[in-house]
Amino acid sequence: GQIVENGDGTQSIKCLEGKNTDYLVGADNYIYYASYFNGVVNRINKKFNDPIIHFMLRHGEEETDSGKQKYMQLNFVLKNQDKMEKVRQETLAIMSPVFANYDHIDVQFPEYFEHDYTRKFKIIGEGDGLAEVVGGYYQRKAS
Repeated sequence: GQIVENGDGTQSIKCLEGKNTDYLVGADNYIYYASYFNGVVNRINKKFNDPIIHFMLRHGEEETDSGKQKYMQLNFVLKNQDKMEKVRQETLAIMSPVFANYDHIDVQFPEYFEHDYTRKFKIIGEGDGLAEVVGGYYQRKAS
């Protein structure tokens, strides 16, 4: 990826790519790599004037009363909170048909993540525990 300095002093990541072992299989049995999700983020940013600063996807299976269910959790840090619902709706419009093989897709908006840029950034991770270290990607707890 490429770190870009924004005019307001924040930083964004552009042109983010992932390892070729990080992927999800869509409803069409096609393999979707991190570059696909980067394209989705770029598309949403272009449509709504760059509201997304950071993105991470978590996925997994959870046991429910009706059996195992596959979930996808998309996490966006926004610089403009008033675009939250537009980003949520656009994300679900794009992802729901492609990943109809998932039982539920959740879009979340944590306030921020703390990055350790000296370690690997992993855009796609298993499990929904954002507080754990995921390839150098941390969620900072509010103090």
